[in-house]
Amino acid sequence: MGVNKMKEIIDNLGGVVGNWHLIVGEKSGVSRIIAYCLAAQLHVDRRTLGIAGGSSTDGICTDLRKNGADLTKFIVFTPDELFGTNAQQQSIRGRLPGATVYSPEAAFDPETLDKLGLDSAVPYKWENELTDFLEGRSKDPRMKVLAGIMAANCNNYEALIKEKGGIDILLLGMGEDGHVASIMPGDVAVNGQTYLQRYPKQHEIIIGGKNIGQTWYAVTIGMGTILQAKEIFLIAYGDKKADALEKALYGPISGSCPASLLRSAQQSPPRIVACFDYAAGQKIL
Repeated sequence: MGVNKMKEIIDNLGGVVGNWHLIVGEKSGVSRIIAYCLAAQLHVDRRTLGIAGGSSTDGICTDLRKNGADLTKFIVFTPDELFGTNAQQQSIRGRLPGATVYSPEAAFDPETLDKLGLDSAVPYKWENELTDFLEGRSKDPRMKVLAGIMAANCNNYEALIKEKGGIDILLLGMGEDGHVASIMPGDVAVNGQTYLQRYPKQHEIIIGGKNIGQTWYAVTIGMGTILQAKEIFLIAYGDKKADALEKALYGPISGSCPASLLRSAQQSPPRIVACFDYAAGQKIL
């Protein structure tokens, strides 16, 4: 299937809001359509994907495997990564075996941590010390070293995305508060690139189905990086996301709902497809 056929399918499924196309249906059906669209891209050599590791993309990855797509041809960037881990990278590698998967470098080399006298096995144990340094309450030289490493890792991730030709298709799950990737509501820079994000509250670290702790931080691509993708699928399922979806599509363009900032692209805007089930779309259907 070529890209023109894929566009025809999308255009006929839900309609258009501004420059946004819509895919609406039951969750399982929406996931199958997105997977179908991704598989079609291999025929036009668009194979660099951005895929979040949350539940919004789980069914899509399952359908890709069931459809027999050649996963080895995909290059995948995860939009974010929990601090001190490679949990998202592991998740996507498990869902898309054979794909080449990259994630923001959020973990530190154990040897470096040992030299600094920091616990390399449980990095989030010293997050409070890092917070104090980042917020100017401390001049701890150990945290200065780590902050420098993290800044370099963020820059390196941006460079790697560009080296691979940019992201062709980016799948973004949307949170109940309208967040995308780990860009949380607040003062969001539209041109922002990969950075260290502090969550409003601690986030559970789940690896292999087990909760191994909590973290205040994630490394996330910025809104500027997101808007450079050629095509964006914004995904929302369930009635708890109905308010945020309405704000994303029709509300003010504001950092209070990061998903709404997808509408801020002014020049060469990416093609944006909002994908949601009837429960999430109850306020706009």
